[in-house]
Amino acid sequence: MNHLTKSKLVLYLAVIFVAGGITGVAIGWGEARNQWTGPPDTKKICDHFRNLLHTELGLSSAQVAQLDPLLQKRAKGMAAIHSRTIKEIEDLIRASNEEIATVLQLTPEQRDKFEALEKRRRAHFERRDRSGSWAKEKEKSAPPE
Repeated sequence: MNHLTKSKLVLYLAVIFVAGGITGVAIGWGEARNQWTGPPDTKKICDHFRNLLHTELGLSSAQVAQLDPLLQKRAKGMAAIHSRTIKEIEDLIRASNEEIATVLQLTPEQRDKFEALEKRRRAHFERRDRSGSWAKEKEKSAPPE
């Protein structure tokens, strides 16, 4: 091989390496965003726990059958806590926003901008919520217009 061919080979390998790295980062970032956006799914949590107990404790089929209703009860309880928490947070934010607007004596123009910021925040959480629970709670806790 002459010197020019070796240089081209090194260049080609470097380009392939960089392209692979960029592709890996893009795919990994997309997967990470999908995995970590929104609240955890209570059914998936309980399914994981069921599988863990089955594997680690060597549960029999009868024991797994007894475990299922208990995990369903757990999932419902977790969902209820999640819903209450969302409502409490939304109530707190709403009260805090009103206090901010009052204490700072926002002008009508500033209030409009402040309300627009709040709408953007709500839209952000609606997009992130895979389970739809945030949107359901938003409907329940929305102030009358």
